[in-house]
Amino acid sequence: MLSNPQNLDMGSLLSTPRSSPFAQALLRADYVLVVPNGRCSIYTRIWCIYEAFLAYESNKLIYTAMTPISRFWPRILWIVILWALGVCLSGVAIVVLPKSSCAMVDTSFVVGALVPCGVAVLSRDFNKVLIANRVGAITNGFLGGFLGSVFCGKAIMPGLDHASVTLFWCLIWSPMTFAASEADVLWGEAARLESARLRCGYTGDLQDACASDPRDKARILQDIDSLGLKLEVENAVEVLMRASMSTPRLRSLTMHGVDVYGAGVWNLTPLMFVGGHFLVEPLAHILLKDFCHGVWWWAPFLGLSMGCSGLVLFVLQGPDQKGFAASVAAKFICFPDLASLIVSAFGGFDMLSPAAFRCGREIMGAIFLGPLMLTTMLIGLEGFAAIPTFGPAIVRCVLPSEEGTCLEILRCLCCRAFWGDAGDDNNSEESTSCGD
Repeated sequence: MLSNPQNLDMGSLLSTPRSSPFAQALLRADYVLVVPNGRCSIYTRIWCIYEAFLAYESNKLIYTAMTPISRFWPRILWIVILWALGVCLSGVAIVVLPKSSCAMVDTSFVVGALVPCGVAVLSRDFNKVLIANRVGAITNGFLGGFLGSVFCGKAIMPGLDHASVTLFWCLIWSPMTFAASEADVLWGEAARLESARLRCGYTGDLQDACASDPRDKARILQDIDSLGLKLEVENAVEVLMRASMSTPRLRSLTMHGVDVYGAGVWNLTPLMFVGGHFLVEPLAHILLKDFCHGVWWWAPFLGLSMGCSGLVLFVLQGPDQKGFAASVAAKFICFPDLASLIVSAFGGFDMLSPAAFRCGREIMGAIFLGPLMLTTMLIGLEGFAAIPTFGPAIVRCVLPSEEGTCLEILRCLCCRAFWGDAGDDNNSEESTSCGD
């Protein structure tokens, strides 16, 4: 906007779009920031289309600007207040409830930490996540206060000899995790809003874009058509609307049939959970010298090294890779870990002592979940998408789903394995979830 003298006659400056001040300034920019219009899509205007064309041609990253979120910090603070309320309620419960109620700690841990955390990490339904954040904050505060009072009173209960990490989770890590989940919801809602604004009134066809001067439209379309890039520019705009950013990698994947919906947005919640498993827990066990017995004493050290390596890899990932990495952490790391904890808390592993189960989780993280996390980060979005036949469906299963569930996508994988692409043709209405 500032590159053009808006108050002067710009006819001579715009007679050749590529040599206009607007185009010259954009070509010198490091990246492009798109600011959506609240009334209609900016891509109903031909000069904004030309901006997308120049960005695509010069392999620039295109980001979407977001409107400042109303009451962001008050909503984050509300989660902390609910957690503090849970701590206060635990003090009342300790005075009122009999000591026999201590046996309810395992079940309380499931209700207060695991189930709400699982919903916050795995669910894409914002309403469910909001409820989970509030329930989880209160019940984690309650459980943390309860365990803290038990520890301070020197009355450690049977079965809680390894609950120091649980106490740390409930008193410190859980409010941070649920606050991060609340922030993820607010950021996700903002991203959807801006995507809807970009799509409002946009037909998907460059020919439908408007111009104040019909000659500008003719020159711009001629410039685009002369290079045969009409479909590529339309694809670049579509990627921006679906992924909240448009990068050379995402544009290339989309042209090869990969659906990149949500790839430009990553959630903080699964990273908090993975950080708790691979950084906080092993570090606590090392500092407390609470090692596994026998030949598995090295498990927390390897787990901590996996966590540090994963953190470095995530930081080094490109902006269009972080969404895929965070989704991998949520679905392939958090899910099995949460499932094992829930089964254990409901008595599914009664034959194991608390120490044995804790060591089992550490060993599983060190030799299976940790390598899986690092391997998927190294392979990356492009590597999985390049897998013959199944690649696009795997990417679609990992990334946030716009429609259809991961189970439906896995069903599509089975169809392709047995019948190939013909299986999708026979179920054309459902094949969208396969990433075609």
